Amino acid sequence: MGTKNLLGLLLFVTVIAGILYFLDAPAQRDSLLAASASSTKNVNAAEREYSKLLSDIKFGLKQKGVMVKWRDDLLKRLEKLRRSGLSEKKVKEAKALIAQLRVGGESSGPQARSSGSCDRSKAVVFTHAFTDLSKINAINPIGGIGGGSPGRSYIGVKEGMEAPVYAPMAATLRALIYADRGAGYGEYGLIFRANCDIEFMFDHIDSISDKLKKYAPKTAAANSRVPGAEVSVKVEAGELLGYTNGTDLAHTFDFLVTDYSKKNRYLNPRRWEWEQAIYSVCPYDFFTAGLKAQYYAKLGKPAGTGFIKAPACGDPMHDVAGTLSGGWFKGTSTDKKGEYLAIARQYDEVTVAYRKDGDAFNTREDVQKGRPYLNITDMTPGKYPESVVPGGSICYSGNNMWAYISLTSTTSLKLAKGAGECPAAFPETGAETWIR
Repeated sequence: MGTKNLLGLLLFVTVIAGILYFLDAPAQRDSLLAASASSTKNVNAAEREYSKLLSDIKFGLKQKGVMVKWRDDLLKRLEKLRRSGLSEKKVKEAKALIAQLRVGGESSGPQARSSGSCDRSKAVVFTHAFTDLSKINAINPIGGIGGGSPGRSYIGVKEGMEAPVYAPMAATLRALIYADRGAGYGEYGLIFRANCDIEFMFDHIDSISDKLKKYAPKTAAANSRVPGAEVSVKVEAGELLGYTNGTDLAHTFDFLVTDYSKKNRYLNPRRWEWEQAIYSVCPYDFFTAGLKAQYYAKLGKPAGTGFIKAPACGDPMHDVAGTLSGGWFKGTSTDKKGEYLAIARQYDEVTVAYRKDGDAFNTREDVQKGRPYLNITDMTPGKYPESVVPGGSICYSGNNMWAYISLTSTTSLKLAKGAGECPAAFPETGAETWIR
């Protein structure tokens, strides 16, 4: 082949290659744009998380002290951002700020016990009333599985009244929280150390005494996951701590006692991470005999037919081996991370409640309007969960929702759900598997 013919062939090949390139260019361009968009989305998500992290760090820097656990959680979040591609420069800057946080007081719970710095010999006896019972319509037992904590006792304040809150014993205020729990305004949480192992807490308090207020954050945190001020303030038995009419939605405030020397016994302990589920105990068993009798008489709930008395103080743990009752999970989830489903008898009713990443509500608006995730209270259940054994099934309905559940083994179940009334038979289509 001559040189002229060879050059002509090369020119022809080049033209064809160019035509093919331009014909394929849109696909290449689209691929590049998609990759770029995905990368931008990831970068934007990381930047948003980094911005939230910095905001929390700066909030902590303004406090008199923060909890060790909270500081450690900041470091974990930063490490996660580093692995997702956050620049080393930003990682170093954030670490430097975290290092400036003042870790105040002793750590709570097991960390405090291991430190050996608190008094294990001090007996915990609640000698004084914690509120005025004439302003209270009911005291809820612990163990609720709806929107709140399974470890807290919810104190119902009568409509139009404001209840005082008192220290039931001489103790040390170790943390003072001021946060917006979704209602649109700040509320106080007070955490006291009773002795080395036992702490008690009052939450959703509208106003606190001048003595305590000077230690509180000036601005309400955006949520209760941001820590309050770590303090060390002595209070006397019977001292007035503040006043409250409870939350807007339920008109209740919270009373929690945790005993870090004991653990509630769940069937699969690895599933349970929330301290309030693991260590909470009945608050009213710590009162002197006369006060204990008064509080036990108020344990129950108001209803249209009158006061319904609770049979006991309750228990955060509803697991019953070989039955439907208790906690169920997706994959490797826990009660704080991933998807968690609780099924339990409460009074003569059955509640089925779902949480995601520890939250019972999807959005702030849902909190304000009382719209949790799946949350059914069946007032006339066909069977109680503790009587459903492998091979059995039951449909619970309430709040215009239904949940049809089939217990497939001692450690797994299938659940189908929907709006309205229960279907005639278990619908296999769309059913989800949950495990202990």
